[in-house]
Amino acid sequence: MPNYISKKHLICIGMLELITDVRSFMKIEIWSDFVCPFCYIGKRRLERALSEFPQATQVHVEWKSFQLAPERVTDLNKTYAQMLAEKKNMPLHQVQERLASVAEMGISEGLHLCFDKAIVVNTFLAHRFAYFAKMHSKQQIAQELLFEAYFTKGKNIDYIETLAQIGEQIGIRAAEVRTLLMSETFKEQVQREQQQAHSIGVRSVPFFLFNNRYAVVGAQESHVLLAMLQQTFNEWEQRQASATATSCSIENDTCN
Repeated sequence: MPNYISKKHLICIGMLELITDVRSFMKIEIWSDFVCPFCYIGKRRLERALSEFPQATQVHVEWKSFQLAPERVTDLNKTYAQMLAEKKNMPLHQVQERLASVAEMGISEGLHLCFDKAIVVNTFLAHRFAYFAKMHSKQQIAQELLFEAYFTKGKNIDYIETLAQIGEQIGIRAAEVRTLLMSETFKEQVQREQQQAHSIGVRSVPFFLFNNRYAVVGAQESHVLLAMLQQTFNEWEQRQASATATSCSIENDTCN
């Protein structure tokens, strides 16, 4: 585990992993891609908002797959900056200046975005691994380590051995990860999550969907996310109370 991830941050991740029964929790769905620096920044800002939200233990966070460039071919000899310069038809030094400002934004959130290390990768394999981690209730920490592997360590996350090592870090046997990723398992599920994103109009990430009612696009400041948390939770809590008042349960004396 990287030394610069704070204990407070780890506690927040741990709390999220403990939530498994989503029926009793307000839900936040987040579509993101591992090569999106604003997704990493948005992740940290949401975690800060949750750390300031008294009812955080009643919020279930689910990450969903989105590929910004599904057709992209992994190229270990090309950096993130070089790829952007070619894509936008801009001089490399201008792209590097822009990325430096994004890196500064990351530093303000305690992140180390090393664009000089990040390489060009296709993220479909990484999304399949993340979905596998979700099935093991390890999604939150897997997301963190995948972002860190790509943006901080410059790892190739389109490489089975890289993902197997991350699997070992989060308690999934490397052999199990290798077997899964060499098969067709979870390809359909990852594609379905991306189709769902397109069906609801997601065109850029990060895309936060609060309880299937309100959307927040982009790495908004934590106070914006906190305000949305409060509004959505209050509405969810009122609906929960209304449903309880008009239903029977084993604890309800009026029904038995």
